[in-house]
Amino acid sequence: MNHLRKTFSIMLFLIVVTQSMNLLSIQPLSDILDLPLHAIILNQDYTVSDKLDMMQDLLDSKKVNIDARDRDGKTALNLATYYKKDPAIIEFLVQHGAEVNEPDLFNVTPLHNSIRYEEIPVAKILLAVGADENHKDDDGRTPMDLAQTKKTKDVLGLTN
Repeated sequence: MNHLRKTFSIMLFLIVVTQSMNLLSIQPLSDILDLPLHAIILNQDYTVSDKLDMMQDLLDSKKVNIDARDRDGKTALNLATYYKKDPAIIEFLVQHGAEVNEPDLFNVTPLHNSIRYEEIPVAKILLAVGADENHKDDDGRTPMDLAQTKKTKDVLGLTN
């Protein structure tokens, strides 16, 4: 019952915010402040399990683009690695086709975020599915440059 209530709240959110807009047409930058997947990721009232269920429902509806961007150019995956950093959410997004090398407006990729915040489990997931460790952000930094400690570099298998 709790899952139905939360699914209903997301569907209500979709109706109010999008007013029957086809969310697949939102590319590359959204005019909507919060996209549905982004809103779910940022919502602190839901458990990870609830978030996964709601994201699955949205993706099953085929009315959302998993790589749609917010006003900062962040995709759901980029946002998840920047704010919430939960490996289960990262894994879910990757398994459902999220582009792992998609940068935000500052050319920061999900791998940059995970290494900057020393989120080793998240970085390992991204590297395992082909994240580019040599991609440079607008400041010319690669994820390797952001690896704060030798331990982080060693754990991730990054070399100088």
